[in-house]
Amino acid sequence: MDNDKDQLPSSTLDRILVSSVSYVLVLAGFLLITGAVFFNELFEARQFLTMQFQADALRRTETVQGLLNYPLTHMNTIRMFFSSSEEVTSQEFGQFCREWIDQGIFLLIGWIPPANDREAGGGYVLSSGLRTSEISSLPWDNDGLDTIMSKENSVTENRILIDSEKPGQILALMPVSATEGILYARFDPDSLLSPFYSEIPHIGLSFQIVEETESEERVLYRYKDRSNIGGNRGKLFFSSDNLRKSTRFAFADKEWRIDIEADPLYLRETASNMPLYILISGITLSVLLALYLYQRSVGKLAFLEKVNDLNRFFTLTLDLYCISGLDGTLIRVNPQWEKTFGYPEEMLKGSSFLDLVHPDDIRSTLDVVEQLTHGKEVRDFTNRYRCADGSYRWIEWRSIASDNLIYAAARDITERREWEQKLIDSLQEKEILMREIHHRVKNNLQIVKSMLNLEKGRSSDPFFQDVLERNQNRINAIALVHEILYTSDSMITIDFSRHIRELISLYSQTKDGRIIDYSLDIREVLLPLDIAMPCGLIVNEILTNSIQHAMDQTGEPGITLVFFHDRQSEEGCIEISDNGPGFTMPDPGEKPSGLGLQMILALTEQIHGRLDFSGAGGAHFHVRFPIPAGSDRIKTQ
Repeated sequence: MDNDKDQLPSSTLDRILVSSVSYVLVLAGFLLITGAVFFNELFEARQFLTMQFQADALRRTETVQGLLNYPLTHMNTIRMFFSSSEEVTSQEFGQFCREWIDQGIFLLIGWIPPANDREAGGGYVLSSGLRTSEISSLPWDNDGLDTIMSKENSVTENRILIDSEKPGQILALMPVSATEGILYARFDPDSLLSPFYSEIPHIGLSFQIVEETESEERVLYRYKDRSNIGGNRGKLFFSSDNLRKSTRFAFADKEWRIDIEADPLYLRETASNMPLYILISGITLSVLLALYLYQRSVGKLAFLEKVNDLNRFFTLTLDLYCISGLDGTLIRVNPQWEKTFGYPEEMLKGSSFLDLVHPDDIRSTLDVVEQLTHGKEVRDFTNRYRCADGSYRWIEWRSIASDNLIYAAARDITERREWEQKLIDSLQEKEILMREIHHRVKNNLQIVKSMLNLEKGRSSDPFFQDVLERNQNRINAIALVHEILYTSDSMITIDFSRHIRELISLYSQTKDGRIIDYSLDIREVLLPLDIAMPCGLIVNEILTNSIQHAMDQTGEPGITLVFFHDRQSEEGCIEISDNGPGFTMPDPGEKPSGLGLQMILALTEQIHGRLDFSGAGGAHFHVRFPIPAGSDRIKTQ
């Protein structure tokens, strides 16, 4: 087949191109919708993350501020203890302050009288007479305090100092009164804040507390969330660059600032996963949709290729193909219709095929359509269709109906019908000729029989008359075969049972006029002409011999005749016996002397048969001969 015939037609390629473009547009539209939903959700998630961070940072700031004020609140309680007591012993002071030391609120707590009231020996004396001994049970840092007092001379308001010698620790100073000295305490912000970290609702927020001065900034405390497992791995599509918050506040007599920023852990714990889910779902669905559309395109291409193959077969076949409705309207026909009938394809489409059917075939065609409507398949239906030139052609159909449509394949058998008709005509001519031949042979045999009868009448010799009569009987047996062939439907085989009955009707009486009693068991068997003729002569010779030599010697003449087809051996069987005196059997190996018996033996050999006979207690003959397969049919009479 040429290469251009193997390619898809342009209309099919156009459909494939349009379908592929539509699939691409569908996939692109789905990706655009997925992208729009993703970016919208990402924008909203980032806004929500920013607002959530601001709220969490505010709560963290308020918590830290409250915790920083917590030690000052307890120092004020201690100050009130001094102010309300006339005299405080070191034991009382130690017992009163021990609770704060044990709870870890303060690392060191003590009281310093004014500088002009200090006494040597480590004790301190209040100007009002309030006395206290050395507080030996508490850690003491006299040098540091002396340095502070020497620099400050006195403390009139709450002060917060950062110890340069012990980084990370804070020294708080609180005046008891203007004349009664200073209450001081040292505490660690980390120890102070750590117990409260678990109460802060959000992890992943690091912060630092900074002391702001005119000249510099000093970090009082820096906290890094220790639960930040996972390192610097944040969350896809989110950044902590903009998640920072700074809050300024006054604490004691200084300005402070809390800087809070989000760690990667905060992003992982707080940022929404929905954008990622939408993106993954969109990509997954896009891939699945792409695979589906690809498979659909491949399947459609394969389908169109199959359709194209069917269309090519539909177009190139030499038979007639068509699709029509149940009302006979032609929906599609192949080009062979135009070649066969001469009508253009466009003219046939939309017309009814019943308009082309021969008027004599309309009824049978409608019956076939009725069978199709009931779901039956129609095979080998023939009718005639009118061609464009007015002639009719014979068409043989095979049709089936499905979904209210008739699918039919047909073949122009006009030439075959013409040859069949010629063959039928020829066979009829030959049959007529054969019948005429058999009729003339029978007539000629009758003429010969009549001539023998004339010769018999002119002779007075009994022996000569007997010879002429026997020959007349043989001629009758042959003429009966030709008569049966002339009157039967077949020119090849004859019903031999009919032939036997016709012969019996000729030999119904003895020479002296007595009726012969026949006992018959005859089956209907069809024999070929070349077998039927010798068998007829064998039966004729046996019956003639019995009538002439046996029946006049018995009081009640009788003959038994059996004829059948032995299916096991595929042989025909003829059995004839009479109740006469019998005859003398020839010696073994000796040929029979009688002409009749010699003829019977010769005819049996001619049909390749076997002959058994006996003369004791009457004549008995048994002939078996082969019958060609397929030449017979049996009916029990």
